[in-house]
Amino acid sequence: MSETRHVDRAKRFVFRAMLALNDLDELADSGVYLRDSHRQFGRKLADLSFAEFSPQIQDGAEKMSRLYVAFFCFENSVRELISHTLREAYGETWWDTRIPPNIKSKVDNRKDEEAKNLWHQPRSRDNINYADFGDMPGIILRNWQDFEDMFDSQEWVKSRFGDMEKSRNVIAHNNVLEDQEIDRIELYLRDWARIVGL
Repeated sequence: MSETRHVDRAKRFVFRAMLALNDLDELADSGVYLRDSHRQFGRKLADLSFAEFSPQIQDGAEKMSRLYVAFFCFENSVRELISHTLREAYGETWWDTRIPPNIKSKVDNRKDEEAKNLWHQPRSRDNINYADFGDMPGIILRNWQDFEDMFDSQEWVKSRFGDMEKSRNVIAHNNVLEDQEIDRIELYLRDWARIVGL
């Protein structure tokens, strides 16, 4: 494979990343909360060269970049749905009254650890963002009466979130999913969009 082809692939990767950043800008402009750091990152990203990375790494990065954005949106949408639903039902104390003790304890431990590293920005202001993605079905099932109208069944929640967590962890650890797994994610994301009315 020629060096020109490597450079072209790197440029396509950067271009797609810039498109994703542009989408984030549009979301922010429409009122969706985002930190401004992605704007500065986008300017820096345009100056990077990926030519020194192997074609396999470049191909994997290009393939997974859209999936990362999809999972970012999906996971944050799940957290947003849970927070909104429980806040509407139980008020501002929903975290204290409606979250299983083991999840609250894990979140408290993470926040305590984070407080030791004052030089680094905090993960979030919201407790739910300190919980694992794998905790989300437990929160939904613990409060099933508030979510049962949205989902087909508790088994649906367990199986779909379990499958998505497996794929999410592959992506989060910078690995490449096979095409059949990507097809499954696409189907599940369409189901999610139907549930939350996207």
